[in-house]
Amino acid sequence: MVILGVAVLLLAIGVGVAWRARFRSLSSAHTSAGLRLTRSLLRSLDQGVVIADRQGEIQVVNRAARGMVGSLANTVSRRGWAASGGEEIVGSQGAPEALGSLPIARAVAGERFDDEEVFVRRAAESTGLWLLVSGAPLRSRRGEPEGGFVVFRDITAKKDQDDSVKRLTAAVDKSAETIFITDCEGRILYVNEGFEKTSGYSRSEALGKTPRILNSGVHDAEHFRRLWDTILRGDVYRGTTINRRRDGSTWYGEQSVTPVRDTQGQVRHFVSVAQDMTERRLLLEHEAAMRVAGIIQRRLYPVDTPRYATLDVAGAAFPLEITCGDYFDVIPLPDGAVALAIGDVSGHGIGPALIMVEARAHLRSLLGAGFSVAEAMGRLNRILCDDIPADRFVSLLVVRIEGRPNRMTYVNAGHTGGLFMGRSGAACAELDPTGPALGLIADACYGTGEESEMEEGDVLVLVTDGITELHAPTGELFEWPRVVDVVRKNRTRDARGIVKAMHDAALTFAAGQPADDDLTLLVCRVTSDEAQSDAASVPSDTGAAVRVP
Repeated sequence: MVILGVAVLLLAIGVGVAWRARFRSLSSAHTSAGLRLTRSLLRSLDQGVVIADRQGEIQVVNRAARGMVGSLANTVSRRGWAASGGEEIVGSQGAPEALGSLPIARAVAGERFDDEEVFVRRAAESTGLWLLVSGAPLRSRRGEPEGGFVVFRDITAKKDQDDSVKRLTAAVDKSAETIFITDCEGRILYVNEGFEKTSGYSRSEALGKTPRILNSGVHDAEHFRRLWDTILRGDVYRGTTINRRRDGSTWYGEQSVTPVRDTQGQVRHFVSVAQDMTERRLLLEHEAAMRVAGIIQRRLYPVDTPRYATLDVAGAAFPLEITCGDYFDVIPLPDGAVALAIGDVSGHGIGPALIMVEARAHLRSLLGAGFSVAEAMGRLNRILCDDIPADRFVSLLVVRIEGRPNRMTYVNAGHTGGLFMGRSGAACAELDPTGPALGLIADACYGTGEESEMEEGDVLVLVTDGITELHAPTGELFEWPRVVDVVRKNRTRDARGIVKAMHDAALTFAAGQPADDDLTLLVCRVTSDEAQSDAASVPSDTGAAVRVP
């Protein structure tokens, strides 16, 4: 250590002379000159110097030492470096140093040590200093102990800087982003844990290699030429790269490469930071596919149907997600009748939506082939039992309306139910299940509900349980009585108006509380021939809608 060498030199040419002058009363001109030289050198040093005799009495404390640790008492036998004004100097743990563990005490005891980091502060102060301390014993020419000395310098700023670098390094190393540093030739000098996790290459495998180990072969030579042209002229490159992992799979990275210059302004290193966008890209692709699926599915809801007698029909679906497991339909039958269908696949999202599409296709095919509603329901049940997972099922209610006056029959496969209300609003009937939900019991039988006549002003309302099980912020459910109440209050409106009234009532009831399931409803109202003569198909602003004149 350079400082220790300087201190030893001082002791050899000056301090020893000073002590001999004190103890032997030497007064020669040479001694005086040596003493003055020693004092001058001690004052000019920016390192602290403390010297004590063999009894621990401090003989020398230079100016730099006093500036760093304050004035010291005459003995080092107390705790701390020394006591000053009744205050103790404490160590890094906030407690006074143990007796005999201090640098000067250890030097007096005959110990030699180099470059030890020591933290000191006064007990009454909040901040302190980090010192780099070296020490050694002093001996006479005959080898007898005569004391000890320590030399130290303030390394607080360097220590703080080192700690900042360590914190920064730790943060970079633990970052989830893929970070690596290369020299100006492209050789990898550093990789963080994010690099190892994303690329699959360990630190030892990557160091010394070039980023070519990540080359997926997707990018052409022009891509890399633009990258190198950008960073070699000192600019930051940003772009999306397709990289290869160690196992051969690829990953997408949003990458930036930043040149790092030295003090002369020359580019010496490149820092590459990449965020793995593979999952996000897959998510975006999935969302795009879902949007397309949602568009296709919405086109399956009826928007226009052939004219049929005196029926005004409207329906709407409000998916919880982009796709929907709910189903409503208006199906013209070969014998001139019409079938109104509403269904609900358990769950919501893309899986139930696919099941809904299959159920719709088979139901339309079976009814179009001339099967009765009950026969079509039984055949559809057997098909779904074979096709859909065991944890899925489909509730489906199909109402058949024919003739003039209109006669209504229905088959209900485990659905929430429907409501048939007379024009006075006093009498109403629920369309209760006539068999289990589809896809559960392969040999299930489905009966036909009681036939009813439909007169002008009568209203038929079919809903999914997303409406009846809608929650208010208090936890209260919308439930069937509210459906009946909304229909009764709005029974004189056209079908589309009743759909809108039901939807508005549901939104008001939820008061901003998100729905737990898809919401779907289908309304049929009997009108006069005159009222229907000019009717046209009108899309609803709240979902798919139909009107059947």
